[in-house]
Amino acid sequence: MTTTKTPDQLRQDLATQVEKIRALPEITDRAKQQRIAKVYRDASSQMVGLEKSDREARTATLTKAAGTAFGVAHLAGIDRGSTNPVGLYAECSTMGTIVILFVYFLTSLALPVFMWRRHRASFSALRHVLIPALGALSLIVPFIELCKPGQPAPYSEFPYVALGLVVTAAVIAAITVHRHPSAGASEGTTFAGP
Repeated sequence: MTTTKTPDQLRQDLATQVEKIRALPEITDRAKQQRIAKVYRDASSQMVGLEKSDREARTATLTKAAGTAFGVAHLAGIDRGSTNPVGLYAECSTMGTIVILFVYFLTSLALPVFMWRRHRASFSALRHVLIPALGALSLIVPFIELCKPGQPAPYSEFPYVALGLVVTAAVIAAITVHRHPSAGASEGTTFAGP
């Protein structure tokens, strides 16, 4: 079983390892520099892994907190939603569908931009502009039907909740990119071919 070290412990280990390498009398300065560089690379990858697991843990905690808050509000009758299982399922699936339709729409708009910027040699106007545009157009009708005014509560509130979620996600994304400019820069490269 491995123990997870804190960032301070990793920094202390790094400093100790570097000092041990510098104290070695039998190797050249060039060899010392190479060993120190390897130690720094290893420590850097450990720090990145630690930061990633920390971010994932915070995201999981926030997701659980939001789900719990929704469940408590629903059970307490604060959200004015249905309390029978079928009604609750209909409400949750309608709310989820609005958000998913918006994500599909944004994906259809993002594909041509992504392909033009990252894979210009394989860019095809038919595959990467026309077909996604037709897909985006086909999403307009269900989106309008789900968001049309005059629906009974709580369905009439769902478009505003979805808009609030989109604005919140945009603000969080802007803050994240501002703090970490490289965030999202490697998206889409995991499965990219040569």
